[in-house]
Amino acid sequence: LCLMFVDESDHETLTAILGPVVAERNAIKESRLILSLAGLPRSFRFHFRGTGYDEKMVREMEG
Repeated sequence: LCLMFVDESDHETLTAILGPVVAERNAIKESRLILSLAGLPRSFRFHFRGTGYDEKMVREMEG
């Protein structure tokens, strides 16, 4: 996902639009998937590694 900001009002609009997406990602971070493999239940967890780009973009926008 690539986003370009034109002015500060774009930042507020983007925050409103992406809020639910961020919430969903955070929910997935805490979720666990249980599958039956060879008749035995196996548990899988989701791990996300951030690149730091999103934090860098926010810092640059805030000045």
